[in-house]
Amino acid sequence: MKTIVIACGVGIATSTVLVAKMEKLLIEYQLKANILQCALDNLEHYIDQADLIITTMPLKKRYSKPIVNGIPLLTGMETERTIKEILKYLNAKAERK
Repeated sequence: MKTIVIACGVGIATSTVLVAKMEKLLIEYQLKANILQCALDNLEHYIDQADLIITTMPLKKRYSKPIVNGIPLLTGMETERTIKEILKYLNAKAERK
């Protein structure tokens, strides 16, 4: 099962909203994934577990894991493009069930 790490500034408010949106997305596309949330400063501790990183802030470091900007999921702008990108990294087709 894939693991999605969601990181925001403090790891509480914004990441919690993104976790809820990702849980809904996983249900909508009948996918299973572990979701971990953290503060951006703690991302280093979760990198080995991550198959995908979704963040709302620029990263200070480069990682070998795919990174998706989560801001469109919060603003509603370019949401479909972001969802397709996430699904691509989860190896899923962009078809709702």
